[in-house]
Amino acid sequence: MVVEVFTDGASKGNPGDASIGIVLRYTAEGRDCIERIGMVIGKTTNNIAEYAALIVALRRVIKLDADEVNLFMDSELVYRQLIGRYKVKSEKLQPFYEEAKRLMKRIPRVTLNHVMRNQNREADAFANEVMRLYKGYVR
Repeated sequence: MVVEVFTDGASKGNPGDASIGIVLRYTAEGRDCIERIGMVIGKTTNNIAEYAALIVALRRVIKLDADEVNLFMDSELVYRQLIGRYKVKSEKLQPFYEEAKRLMKRIPRVTLNHVMRNQNREADAFANEVMRLYKGYVR
């Protein structure tokens, strides 16, 4: 099974109230499936929220027993750290980076893609909607 995943993290303030939005698309038993996962994750930075979204998505992909995942994210920092272009200098980000790498190793084929925010609208909107519903925020 191939899963297409869009992830986004949002933080109202940096650090501030944070949420994640994830959209998964795949075909199972001949049916097209779309899953949306969103949750409030407490007060944290945007970069940690971005990693949290990725980690939750990877855990779901593993539960689906997918053979391949195509990941799309708009966080240039997270993307470049994961492909090895940037080093992880922040001690706070290091455990998130390590967990993401560990989870990616459990999936036979992983493709990372950096997209612009307008190409990640659904995950971005969902992360913000989750926070709006939880806290009454207006974007």
